[in-house]
Amino acid sequence: MTRCRVLDPLKPALGFYRGGTHEWFGQTEHSGIESLVGLVAEAMNGFNSFSQKLVRHQAVVFFVLTFITGLIVLSPYTDYQGLIAPGDIGRDFYAFEQTLNGKVPYQDYWWVYGPLMPYYYAIFLKLLGVTASSVLAGKVFLQFGAGLLLYLGLRFIIHPAFAYLAAGWFLVFHEGFFFTYNHAGGIFLIIGCVFCLLRYVSTYHFRYLWWGIAIATTLSFVKLNFGLAALFLLVFSTFITDLAGKRKLTRAKKIFYAVGVLVPPLLITAVYWLFLQGLTLYEIRQCLPYLAEDHPYNTTLSNSLSILLKSTWNRAASDWTGSGFLLLALTSVVRTIYLLLKRKFDPSREKTIGLALIILSIYYGVNLHEFLMSGVWYRTVWSQPLIMMLSFVFLFAAVSTLPRRWQTGLWIVLLGLMSFGFYTRTSLIGEIKKANHSLSYPKADVYLSNSSRWIETVEETTDFLSTNLKESALFFALPYDPLYYYLTDKESPTRQTIFFDHINIPSEQEEKIISELESKNVGYVLISSRQNSGETGLGILGQTYCPLIAQYINTHFEQVAQFGDWENPPGWAWNHGTVILKRRESG
Repeated sequence: MTRCRVLDPLKPALGFYRGGTHEWFGQTEHSGIESLVGLVAEAMNGFNSFSQKLVRHQAVVFFVLTFITGLIVLSPYTDYQGLIAPGDIGRDFYAFEQTLNGKVPYQDYWWVYGPLMPYYYAIFLKLLGVTASSVLAGKVFLQFGAGLLLYLGLRFIIHPAFAYLAAGWFLVFHEGFFFTYNHAGGIFLIIGCVFCLLRYVSTYHFRYLWWGIAIATTLSFVKLNFGLAALFLLVFSTFITDLAGKRKLTRAKKIFYAVGVLVPPLLITAVYWLFLQGLTLYEIRQCLPYLAEDHPYNTTLSNSLSILLKSTWNRAASDWTGSGFLLLALTSVVRTIYLLLKRKFDPSREKTIGLALIILSIYYGVNLHEFLMSGVWYRTVWSQPLIMMLSFVFLFAAVSTLPRRWQTGLWIVLLGLMSFGFYTRTSLIGEIKKANHSLSYPKADVYLSNSSRWIETVEETTDFLSTNLKESALFFALPYDPLYYYLTDKESPTRQTIFFDHINIPSEQEEKIISELESKNVGYVLISSRQNSGETGLGILGQTYCPLIAQYINTHFEQVAQFGDWENPPGWAWNHGTVILKRRESG
């Protein structure tokens, strides 16, 4: 029988040897009991060999775990939208369908981001059908890819087990942008840029820098300012990495710097010019509101930093999961800084971890620029993946010099926090799905967290329009309700689908819109309760914005129906009311 080293320590106690002969309590080596022991021993040897292979290929093992975790964590979101707003979310649905039908962003409909994502989501509408769930599939695909890229970027910087936790934490806790599907593509590409830089830090392979330029350029067609920021960060971080590694400025590197600084901006300019040609200056500014007077929120740097600190603390204190993670992260920051100052790390690890911390910190700060200028909290979401990655580098670095049991203990605690967070979120989604919160239309076949009264208002309004409009007839929705164009399968009679104070619509544009309403013989107008809003930058229809359009509607249309909530102050996706007006009979 093959000897089993795994059982060697047990042989004296079990009497495995008797007088140097292969006997088991007087039995020969061919007895049934000994054969059973041999099978167990072989199985244990096999398991030991398998365990060693897992250790050797642990990066692959944790990648597979990340893949499986992504499928599990994101599965509840394939038919769950959260809040739907008639404006922002309606704009996305309408834009994606119009793009599928051959219309062009900016030219044929108002679009406020880069031109890429309407085409991306139009692919999913083409493959899966024109439904909200098809759009969600496109968003989930990007979130899933972002989680995998996050793991792949960190696994050469920190232990794969901690890289897995970082990816899982992102998949569970990253908020995403509640008001648009566009930015999911931006988050995916930002993580792609960071992946390329971290791979360059760990390998110095030049090809990752070229991939980084391509990804950052693509990001410019999702969100222009973040793409340009990513290009700057790519070049700057490469310089820092080469300086730290004392690498020479080769001819190839000079070409990279020249290309990175010159070529992408020229390409980006050419593409945007192609999409924007023929539009007036005010129409371009409405689509690309990068001047201070083109958007309603502006504040000081000190006020933004104060908001950031207070909001971070309040959010962490709101549940014990956030509090626990914040405490662990802050402790790890202090310990990691101590270890770096005392030169406690292995020299190669010290350089890699130090560069990763510097790059991630710079990326985090730069990607806060929209928030720092506006003080609007949801704009911190651009930097959330970066602070998560940064936190897990600190967490791993803090315990990397400690005994294995401390590393394992921290890993288990973090896994527990992540699992509890996932359970909490899926439980809330499950409750909403049980309440059957969804619009009763094939094109909106997803669960919503809007109130039942909001859903009822949208359904009543859509049904009225669908019943009273002829097949070729159009209606005009304002101040910002393109969701009804999407639900009724109607095109907007104008390329402009938003009308608020901060859009700065001049009288020239008003006259153009009125001319379009006349030439297309628009018979119905929908006005929602947000026409009179106290929210920053919205205003009052006819008084603070669009007086000519309001006068035209009052003169030529009369109210025929009213739905929803007109008692409470209107909100983004709540307290929604609508009125329908019909063109007066001539004569």
